[in-house]
Amino acid sequence: MIKHLQLPRPVWLFAGFLFSGLGVAGLILPMMPGLVFFIAASFCFAKSSPKFLRMIIGHPVIGPQVMDWKRGKGMRVRTTIIAVSLVTLSLTYSIFFMVELYWVKWIIFVSIIGIDAYILIQKTRRDPIRTASKKP
Repeated sequence: MIKHLQLPRPVWLFAGFLFSGLGVAGLILPMMPGLVFFIAASFCFAKSSPKFLRMIIGHPVIGPQVMDWKRGKGMRVRTTIIAVSLVTLSLTYSIFFMVELYWVKWIIFVSIIGIDAYILIQKTRRDPIRTASKKP
């Protein structure tokens, strides 16, 4: 049986900050997924720093999505739609306007299919429709 990887706390802490930085970049850049990196950061911080783990989980936007993933609830429908749309649009733009080599275009095209397929086979959580309550 393989034992769990035992790394020193500073290594886990460094990896947590690295993934957090990539997560922030993923929120800004259209071709990078931010949530995946925050999930990885939460894993690293769980092994190194409860304080930073609480900061990620306590974040009003990122925290609930990370917790949904950890609880096995999957991604929200809105997150899935945004992820598939951004991956498809940005990589398609690359195929037509950024790359000249045909074999690279095919690699990007196959990547679009693979990434979108992976996102779409993940468990999807449907949020209940919220209606505004009217007071009589």
